[in-house]
Amino acid sequence: TSLHQLKKKVLLVETDTNYTISSIRKIELFKLKKKKDPYFKIIGSRDNRAATEITGLKK
Repeated sequence: TSLHQLKKKVLLVETDTNYTISSIRKIELFKLKKKKDPYFKIIGSRDNRAATEITGLKK
């Protein structure tokens, strides 16, 4: 989040389906009573698709 606060572009790609960072983020937002996520984006993916999807995001 430090990079995000410094106005740097941050993207986290999560490919581990056993440990979902995006689920933890949702729980944190619920506890903070925030409706909008003020942090950097988390994108779910699969190992075999991640490189192709990242390339597509750069366009």
